[in-house]
Amino acid sequence: MTAPAVPLRRLFVLLVWSPRLGMPADPVGVLGVEEGGPHPRSYVSWVPDRQGRAWPWRERLRATGPPTPELLEHWAAQDGTTHLVEEEQVPEAPSLSHLVEGHLDRVLVDLAAGEGR
Repeated sequence: MTAPAVPLRRLFVLLVWSPRLGMPADPVGVLGVEEGGPHPRSYVSWVPDRQGRAWPWRERLRATGPPTPELLEHWAAQDGTTHLVEEEQVPEAPSLSHLVEGHLDRVLVDLAAGEGR
């Protein structure tokens, strides 16, 4: 008996323009995408105190539905006030939501450490 195919999970940090740095570097959310089934699934979690700044990403995701691999590649290649950064290492997690929420926790820790400098 063969094991069921494990879906490919990809993890992205959603960035918006940082006036301080002059480039899209402020994280506003984490997007997880699960491919490998008949329909791609996605899950997003937002940085709580930056939800108002996340509107460009909210609009993009609302307009497209679950992002396709082609759309993700298009967004990653774009330059502008928003940017998408794919994480290289995607840890094991029981579900897509656990993966995204766990990575958002890491983003929040990094934000708190950066603001304390």
